[in-house]
Amino acid sequence: MRKFVVMALFAAAVLGAFVLWRIMATPDIPTPPHVAAQATERIIAQGRLVGFADESNTYAWLGIPYAQPPVGELRWRAPRPPRPWQGTREALQFGAACPQLGSVSNGAPREAHGTVIGAEDCLTLNVWAPRVALLPPFKQRLPVMVWVHGGGNVNGSSAMYPFVRNLADPYRLIVVSVNYRLGLLGWFHHPSLYDADTGAEDRSGNYGLLDIIQALHWVQENIAAFGGDPDRVTVVGESGGGFDVYSLLAAPAARGLFHGAIAQSGGLGRSTLEYAENYRDDPVPGHERSAREVVNQLLMLDGRAGDRQQAKTIQNGMDTAALRAYLRDKTPAQLLAAITEDGDKTIMVPDLFGDGEVLPKEDLLTLFREGRYTPVPFIAGSNHDETKPFNLFNPEFSGLRFGVLPYVRDQAQFDRISAYGAKQWKLFAVDQPLAAMSAHGPVFGYRFDWDDLLNLLVLDMGKLIGAGHAQEINFVFNAMQPPQMIGTFYGNASLPARTALARAMSSYWAEFAYSGRPGRGRDGYLPEWGAWQSGAGSFIVFDSLADGGIRMSDEVLTEQALRRQLQDDRASGLIDSDRQLCRWFAELFINTTIPGVRASESDYADFAGGVCKAYPAAEFPGMRTL
Repeated sequence: MRKFVVMALFAAAVLGAFVLWRIMATPDIPTPPHVAAQATERIIAQGRLVGFADESNTYAWLGIPYAQPPVGELRWRAPRPPRPWQGTREALQFGAACPQLGSVSNGAPREAHGTVIGAEDCLTLNVWAPRVALLPPFKQRLPVMVWVHGGGNVNGSSAMYPFVRNLADPYRLIVVSVNYRLGLLGWFHHPSLYDADTGAEDRSGNYGLLDIIQALHWVQENIAAFGGDPDRVTVVGESGGGFDVYSLLAAPAARGLFHGAIAQSGGLGRSTLEYAENYRDDPVPGHERSAREVVNQLLMLDGRAGDRQQAKTIQNGMDTAALRAYLRDKTPAQLLAAITEDGDKTIMVPDLFGDGEVLPKEDLLTLFREGRYTPVPFIAGSNHDETKPFNLFNPEFSGLRFGVLPYVRDQAQFDRISAYGAKQWKLFAVDQPLAAMSAHGPVFGYRFDWDDLLNLLVLDMGKLIGAGHAQEINFVFNAMQPPQMIGTFYGNASLPARTALARAMSSYWAEFAYSGRPGRGRDGYLPEWGAWQSGAGSFIVFDSLADGGIRMSDEVLTEQALRRQLQDDRASGLIDSDRQLCRWFAELFINTTIPGVRASESDYADFAGGVCKAYPAAEFPGMRTL
C-alpha cells in the first residue's frame, strides 16, 4: 500500500535531532539518586507528595500518577482519575515510558534496541517550579506550561526532556511534562472491544489524546499546590506532540483546560475510523496496520493462520467476546511485533481518529475556518530544513560509508527535495491553519532557520541536517550545554550566538505563557513578534545575526505558489522528466491524509498541461522517512 507523505512526515517516529547519535553517542554517566527535600512537601487531591531540589534552581516532582494504570479491563479505555494514596509519596524518579520499541530515537541503551521498553503503567507527569521558600500568594500564582513530547505518537517519553525545567526559574513558570499511551495501546479501534454499554470515550480509540486531556484535568485540579495558576495554562507540543496540540484545539472534552497553545512542527493529520479499522481490501480500505490487519498479523504470528486470507477468515468467524479476550491477553511485546518490520522498525499506525465524540468527524482545517474549535492564543511554526534528517537516511538520496557515516549522493538534488518537503510542511502545518484561525483570535507563526552546525571530519552537519526537524527544541528550552543538548551538532565557536538565540526564543515562549502574546519576549527588548494578519500572513524568523537574525517575514506559502515552483523547476531542468514532475506533485498534494488540502484526481491529471495522465499517482510511494 502506498505511503502517505504528510502522514509519514508529521507522524515521524524518529526525532530528527537524534539521527546521528549512532555516530556520537557516549555511554550514560550514572547520576546519584535524588533525595527528598522537606521544603517540597505538597498536598494534592491524591495525597501528600514530596519531591527534591533539582538542577536549574528548581524543585521537581517526578512520576506523579495522573490516571489509574491502563491495564487489564482499562486497556483500550479512556483514562480513569488516579486513586489516592496513604502516607507521603516520594516523587523522585521519572515514571516508566509507555511501551515502545527501544531505538536511537528514544534514547534506549544499545543493548535494548529492537526490544520492547517501558510498561503499560505509564500515565505519569512531572512538575518543576522555581525553588522558593514560600508559595506565591493566590493572586500571584505562576503561569503553567505543559510539554507534550514528540515521537510520532509511537515512541518517546517525558523523561527524554528534563531540560524543560530550564524555563521554570528564570521566567517564574510552572513546567509540566506528560507521558501518554503510544502506538496500538494509544490509538486502536476494533469493534470487538466494544458493546452496547461501552461509553463514547471508551469506544473512541483516541486513548493517547484522552490521556493528555486527563493530564490537563489533573493540572486544573492540582497545579495551585505547586504555585501554578490553573487559569493560565499553555500546552506545548513538538512533532507528534504538535499534532496532538492541534487536535486538542478541536476536541470538545479539552475546552477550558488550557488557555494558550503552541505546535512546534506539528500538523493537521487525522484518520477516519474506516482507515483505522477496516481491512485494507475493504470497499473503504483501511491502513496496512489497521485494527483488522493487526489482528490478522497476530493470528499469523501465533501460527493460527498460514497467510493473511486464512487469518481474515478466522477473524471474521471469531466470537466478539473471544476476540476481545484474545486482544487483551496479548502482551505489549506481542502487539508491537504486529507492527514491526525487520525486527527493529516500528511501522506507523493510524491515530487521532475523527470518531465524532473525542474528535469531530470534519477535517480540522474546516473547523478552524468556521471557528468551531477552542480559539485560544496560538503559535505554530516549522523548521527551514524539516525533512533533511529524514532524507539523510533515505537510500534514494544518500548512503552510509562503512555502514555508519552518512553521505549525500547529489547535494543539489538532496537540497531541492528537502526544500519541497519543508515547504509542504510549512504550508499545511503552519500557513494554511494560521490563515484559517486568524479570523477568530490572535495567532502567531515562526520559522526556525539556525543551521550553523559543526563539521565533523567529512560530515558537514549544516548541509546534512541544517535547521532540521526537532533542532529548535533545545533553543526553546535554553538548553545549550551538554548533557542537556540533544546530540552534539554545535561547536564551541557558535556558543555565544546560539546562546543568545536560545535566550530570545525561551523569552518569547515565556511571555506567551504569561500574556497570550510573544510580543518582545519576557525580557522586553526583543524584536516585536507580530500576529499573523488575516489575508496577509507574516511570521517571525529565528536565525543567527550573520544570516539576518530575528526578523519578521511575509514569505507566506500558498499551494498555487508551490505548484508553480514545480513547473518552473521542470522548465529550467532542475526536474529532469515529466514523470519526476508528476511524482513530486503526487507526493506533495495527492499522497497526503490531511483532509481538506488533498488535491483531486482530476486536478492531478490536469497539472502542467495534462502530462501526469500518463503516470498514475498511486504508483508513487511517498517520501520515505526513518
